[in-house]
Amino acid sequence: MSNKILGIFSLLIGIVGAALLTVGMTTSYWSQEGSGVWNGCTVDDCLAVRVMIVISTVLGIIHALILLLHVAKQLGPNTRKIIMSAFMSALLAVIFGFVSIVVYDAKIESRQPSTFGWSFGLTCAGAAIIFINLIVILLENCNQRAAGAYSSI
Repeated sequence: MSNKILGIFSLLIGIVGAALLTVGMTTSYWSQEGSGVWNGCTVDDCLAVRVMIVISTVLGIIHALILLLHVAKQLGPNTRKIIMSAFMSALLAVIFGFVSIVVYDAKIESRQPSTFGWSFGLTCAGAAIIFINLIVILLENCNQRAAGAYSSI
């Protein structure tokens, strides 16, 4: 697969992941009862989940913007730096996203047992899609290194 196709594919995956994280974060249906991290949650642990999911979403959006820059400047002199910036922002978005999901499940849902809602599912899907994008970015990095498109740092 050519680097340009991988770059565009990675951009599309990044946009979808960031959009799912954004919708999942801003809506209130993390549980079937219509409560989420923004309303209906009075536990102190909600603050930790709120902070982590906001950080994850912001990093997901930054990740998508970096990928847009990468596709616009395909194979320019700073390609490796752009790819590594996209990789790091995606990695941090995934870490914060999955930690917020685990904390919500372990701390909040254990006190108020219910079934998860669609907002929670979108958040999980967004974090998982950005994780898949990490693999695509690594493939693109390996392809560019094999093609000699840039030298190592």
